Amino acid sequence: MAEEGVGLQEIHMDACGGRLGEQRITLLLYLSDGSRTTAVCRMNRKTRMNLLSADPDTAPEEQLRRGVTEVFAYSNYESFPASFGDLFVFRQNLPHFGTACPPGVSERRLLFCEYTIREDIQLREKGNQKFRFNFFWSAFYSDIPPHSTLPYAQALVDSIVSGRTQPLRHLYDKDKAEAIRSLKRHELLVEYLKYVPDSVTRQEIKTQARKYTTIPGPVPPDSPTPCSTTNHSTKRKREAN
Repeated sequence: MAEEGVGLQEIHMDACGGRLGEQRITLLLYLSDGSRTTAVCRMNRKTRMNLLSADPDTAPEEQLRRGVTEVFAYSNYESFPASFGDLFVFRQNLPHFGTACPPGVSERRLLFCEYTIREDIQLREKGNQKFRFNFFWSAFYSDIPPHSTLPYAQALVDSIVSGRTQPLRHLYDKDKAEAIRSLKRHELLVEYLKYVPDSVTRQEIKTQARKYTTIPGPVPPDSPTPCSTTNHSTKRKREAN
């Protein structure tokens, strides 16, 4: 349930990865009138998958970055009018985001369900949901100076400024540390902290940020990427050598 003006989400996938995301389905049953559906990527499946399926070990960096930039551009998403009883169904590897409850609608009610055709695939596994900023980290991170994490840091700020989500809440400790380092490196940490409503959380982030220099060393080789365990920076370091 969402009240007027509430409910806007960051772009994300409910499940990441080819087979997992293809075989898990999200169903949204709308129980009120005058609303709009979740916004989904308007690219056809083939185009979207081709843009995101570049091999990080062989594809040029420009190709990796182009795919992420195009697929996760807000201008490439659309929603539709929704009335009581409408059912919206999509595969969980489809990028999407919840829209805000529109003006004039006191509250929006919907029922979230999911199913899978495979008994061996669990539902709502921890860590499967991946956000727009996760993909920016994967595509733009480099441990070769000059560091190219500015698009990632900017995506973190854009997310919290727009009110879509607080990105650091969705990251595990190691990923959260890299996010804070990226924000500090590009002098965006102060801007991010302006939109953190909880004073305790703000102080925790500040305390952690004091541990990092402006230009940190490389992230450990086992740093996770959204859909793969491949470390993009390893390839780039080899090429530099």
